[in-house]
Amino acid sequence: MGNNVHLEYYQKNFYKLKELLDLLKQGKHGMLLWGAGLKGQGFLEICDPEKEYIQFVVDRDSGKQGKTLPGGHTVKGIEWVDPDMVILVANERYYASVCWSLLDNGFDVKKMKLICLDHFIDGKFALGDVQSGKIWERKRYYD
Repeated sequence: MGNNVHLEYYQKNFYKLKELLDLLKQGKHGMLLWGAGLKGQGFLEICDPEKEYIQFVVDRDSGKQGKTLPGGHTVKGIEWVDPDMVILVANERYYASVCWSLLDNGFDVKKMKLICLDHFIDGKFALGDVQSGKIWERKRYYD
């Protein structure tokens, strides 16, 4: 389970995040969460307790892979990433390392759909940018 700081953070931003998750789900985008730490667990506990959005969680820590988080989400390795899925990055501090990990494993990051949840919450891009597809123009927000 996420700690209280993360739980409060996601509770405070629940409706904004729910709109994002609903939009992505309507667009038939499969979703995975990158990050099985306390922040990722807090997100799952608040925003996906019924496992209706996130198919699985990816974490580089091999000790977490193959485990099931308290909310029931399974943790897998990078080899499970489907380049057509939306990757929700739980912690902005790891966004760059997620991109590098994907690159190191042969993925074309520029063509993938990555969203840093913190950047969305902080207003670096809006729901309308996701609806219009502008968010997937990599250089616009992240690179």
